[in-house]
Amino acid sequence: MKRLATPSLTRLEDKKLRYDAGLDLDLKTDISDLEAENVLKEISAPISIQTQIDEWTTKFNDFLTSVRIPKASWTDLETSCKLKAFEDAPVGSSFSGCKVSKAFAVGHLATGSLVFPSAMGNIRIHLEFYKRPKDLTDTKRFILGFLVKLNERCSTNALVSSSNLSYSSWSEIPSLVITPSHSKLSRQLKIRIDVYEEENTVTSEFGGFSTILQDELKRLLDSNENYKKASQILEIWIRQMNCIFPVNFSSTILLHCHITGHIYLSMKPWQIVRRVWSFLSNTKPKEEQIILGVEKCVPSRSPASLFLDRDGTTCLFPQLVHTVWMFLSHHASAALSLPFSESILTKLESGALFDIIYVFRGCNMNIPRISKDLEYGLGNRIVSMSGINNDDEKPVFRVGLRLNPTCHSLSATHGPEIGSQDVQQFREFWGERSELRRFEDGTVKELVVWGQQKEEIMGNIIRAIISRHHADVTVEEVGTWQNNVVIGDGGTKSKSELDSLSNVLYDLEGLTLAVSGVAGFGEEARISRVGTRTTSWKIGGKTVMDVAGVAKLSEKASMAPQFIQGLDVMLYPEYSGKWPKDSDAVRRLRVAWLIEVGKTLTTKMNGLKYKMIGENLLVITPSQEIILRFSVGEKGKGYSGHLCKLASWIFSLAKTYPAWSEGVRLAKRWVSSNLLSDAITETTVEVTMAKVFLNPTQFATAPVLPVSAFHRWLLLIATHDWNESPVLVTPDLVNSTQRSLLPNLAVISPNDPSPSYWTKPGPSWTELQRMISLASLSSKTLEQNDESGKWKKIFSPALDGYDFLIELKPFQVSNRSLNLFRKPCEEEPPQEKSTSVPVVEYNPAYMLLTELKLSYSHMANFYYDKYGGTVIAVKIVEDKRCKVKVSHLGGHIISGKEFEMNWGAIVEDWNIIGEGIIKNINCLNTELLL
Repeated sequence: MKRLATPSLTRLEDKKLRYDAGLDLDLKTDISDLEAENVLKEISAPISIQTQIDEWTTKFNDFLTSVRIPKASWTDLETSCKLKAFEDAPVGSSFSGCKVSKAFAVGHLATGSLVFPSAMGNIRIHLEFYKRPKDLTDTKRFILGFLVKLNERCSTNALVSSSNLSYSSWSEIPSLVITPSHSKLSRQLKIRIDVYEEENTVTSEFGGFSTILQDELKRLLDSNENYKKASQILEIWIRQMNCIFPVNFSSTILLHCHITGHIYLSMKPWQIVRRVWSFLSNTKPKEEQIILGVEKCVPSRSPASLFLDRDGTTCLFPQLVHTVWMFLSHHASAALSLPFSESILTKLESGALFDIIYVFRGCNMNIPRISKDLEYGLGNRIVSMSGINNDDEKPVFRVGLRLNPTCHSLSATHGPEIGSQDVQQFREFWGERSELRRFEDGTVKELVVWGQQKEEIMGNIIRAIISRHHADVTVEEVGTWQNNVVIGDGGTKSKSELDSLSNVLYDLEGLTLAVSGVAGFGEEARISRVGTRTTSWKIGGKTVMDVAGVAKLSEKASMAPQFIQGLDVMLYPEYSGKWPKDSDAVRRLRVAWLIEVGKTLTTKMNGLKYKMIGENLLVITPSQEIILRFSVGEKGKGYSGHLCKLASWIFSLAKTYPAWSEGVRLAKRWVSSNLLSDAITETTVEVTMAKVFLNPTQFATAPVLPVSAFHRWLLLIATHDWNESPVLVTPDLVNSTQRSLLPNLAVISPNDPSPSYWTKPGPSWTELQRMISLASLSSKTLEQNDESGKWKKIFSPALDGYDFLIELKPFQVSNRSLNLFRKPCEEEPPQEKSTSVPVVEYNPAYMLLTELKLSYSHMANFYYDKYGGTVIAVKIVEDKRCKVKVSHLGGHIISGKEFEMNWGAIVEDWNIIGEGIIKNINCLNTELLL
């Protein structure tokens, strides 16, 4: 009998069947499974250690179940531990005493899936009080009293090395964190003890996880090794974000996906993890509710309940408000598009992960309630939020917010229209701040006004929420220090004035060749100028003299004139076939054409002044605030032509992402402050910052505030493998150039005339390694030190490693106003406007640096902060005794048969070259002078 042919499957049907069977990964090209197995071997406890953990857990649980706490007065408890809850106890009341009815391991400790190093296990205790508390406040006070007494018992127990109260959970009641006394466990394992009033008690305040469900989770993970490994990978993923998520959260998601058929027992761990991410990313928390074990989500009824138990009413994780789930959903979606190393092994600093962080402190914080109040009060101003881990013995709750770029700074919060059933809730929430307003379309609604200072609106809203609903809690804002470093608008005003002048240039009549194009390519055209534009200048006095309407420097000026920067603009004349072929003749004709443009402009605009400086036309606009420097070129040709295209692209980027301008200026200040500006060009900083916004990878969304953008930029510099591959600014770019043909710091952008054009020549490997180290250190400093003024550390260069420090006279640094550490007494009064053409971009300190590099680059490297720096750092590049070329004999003396550097004479030469500019030269490496 003939066998019937099996009908062939379409490509889509075959892909669907492979996906359902868990065979969707191409093992020929994807090695994520192998990477996952290797990581699991590193973070899992060996069998012998796991056996010791299990034995210790059993013994410790036996100790806990034997604990009996007798009746005690609140005064005695307060003597043991100073807590406000004991001080507020009613007069005449006392702690009734209690016993532990049950103690058992939960989460990864129960399933043997702890993640090392720095593993955290959880033990749950159920208490039985000898006398039931009267209310919820009394219950919290009783549990706190039990924890204080249990801490005393644990400190004397042989199983415990140390114990202390910690507030790093969602509850306002602290947990007891203990360290096992076992020598191999004490360094890498801590146990957190959470206390509940009675067995199987499920309340919205203490969590909705029953022991029955806990047993079901343990059976599931014990029955399948791949599920257990998948839960460990998910724990690593959550830990890398440093955010607070409830115990058993990842295990519960695995259970739900297992019951609903999203994952199967035959799948490998990495496949299971990706399926879980797919489930998380497809969930819409504001519209749907998840019922454990039910395949399809149900429409949301209660804003406080997102993940429900099988009964459809009990909320499993009351701490996870919608915005917290949205945060997880965004990151799960981003992780699906990333390789294993970037999605799992990359640690995300909180300052980079969130746009802004708020720190709440108080003895009686109701943390779940604070989260719900923030979500309601902030509304659509935030996209997501999450609690941040904080191991502290004091009650501190850190919340990270991701802002909505379109409406986070709106000056008013709009409430429901009059007559809506939500009006009463809005009024009760905002109190006297809420008022009725009639709008132009005739609608009448509730409204809360916050003022016009956009930078302060978010802080004002959160402080208003806390002061009304949580009076004993204080708020501190973290991540808004950019105003201490960044000043000015980056060039927005100059670009606007150039756009207005462009219309006049296009309409100029009587020119030999009409203006066919105007393109700005300077820093201000890219909205990345550091500092404020000088809007006035004084001509006259001992520094600058007025000669026929043009400023000229005095011969013996004791002070450099203020630094005035021009906006570089390229003019394109219309096409003509009569241009000469000789390059010198072309240059002369361009100069003549620019003079003609200047003369014609003065007839069109009253008050406009111009002056030819070399081959450039200097134009002072009628406002006498903007100076334009015109040059002539061909569109898209030469470095300036390519820079015009880059400036246009970056300007559109800055308009789309308002935080880009301040973020890139922070990065430029950091590069220059750490004396790296000669190795790292301005365009290098700009294209790498563009990647932060256009290709956020594991961060899921682009930053909204500049400090967050700067923090991400530091992480990009510190964590990217520059040896392996270049940075791709947009996700659609592909690099086909060999890595050896690219510069060390390679960045591929959409506007590269050639691969990594804007980062050439780039730093040496030594300079790049120094930059990576500094970026890593700065990122950790920002993360750990968020108090006021700590940011100054990352903008203060370490000068100990240099050989010489050339100190400059501050008054010879023309842009000294940009120095971050300038004394207030050095502030200069505003100058009056002048009709004369000023001295443009004159900086004696930078001219000295250029001269030193030109004459002594074969002997030493010179480093300088071009934004108001007063020190030139010198690093020697050659040994004392070496072979010397005849052209480099200067500065050497004969020592036997070899030449030796005469540093005393060289330093004397530096003083002569920098006469009037150099204040002092310090030798840090004194061996050079011996």
